[in-house]
Amino acid sequence: GLNKLEFIAERRGTRIVLCGLNADVVEAMMRVGLSQPKGALAHIAGSLDEALEWCEAQFLDNRKLQDGEEEGMFALTSIFSADSAWVKEMNIVKGETLIKAGEDDRDIFFLVDGCLSVWIRDSLDKPVRVRRMTKGAVVGEMAALTGAKRTANIIADTDCAVLRLAWETIQSLETDAPEVSARLYRHLARDLAGTVARNNRLLSQTSP
Repeated sequence: GLNKLEFIAERRGTRIVLCGLNADVVEAMMRVGLSQPKGALAHIAGSLDEALEWCEAQFLDNRKLQDGEEEGMFALTSIFSADSAWVKEMNIVKGETLIKAGEDDRDIFFLVDGCLSVWIRDSLDKPVRVRRMTKGAVVGEMAALTGAKRTANIIADTDCAVLRLAWETIQSLETDAPEVSARLYRHLARDLAGTVARNNRLLSQTSP
């Protein structure tokens, strides 16, 4: 039955994710060499939640590649490097919240290492993960530019290293280093426009 399902999936260009298999099924799959993902069989998960999370991660990763959302971000991290007096190094652990929705701080963060996810609420007030960020990403630009409260929760998918650029420092750059300030705001404005467009697009796709 699984071989037939794989054949159909390959013809339709889709992939199979299995979850919640009992011990007897797993043992039978091992006997015929199907215990590891291959071909159309993309992933074997222990539960439905794990399977959905894996599919969601694949979707967001593919969208990131299509959107080219990391373009230009490394230009900022090259300015605000770890040895810069303008930023402070921080380490956050997997599962920790870097930014919480509703807070009114305006700090910006540069992701040096690790992976973060952005979570917002849809029209039914359900949490929706709209973006995954990796090394080179700039985090928190919306509050810095607009002065509005944080609109999303930013949660660490892995242990992460980040650089914090405090709002007070951002303000001081306008007089102490105007060229750097102008470059920062130019990149942030572009990134913010992309973030708003991407979130609106994803929410429209996930709404009933």
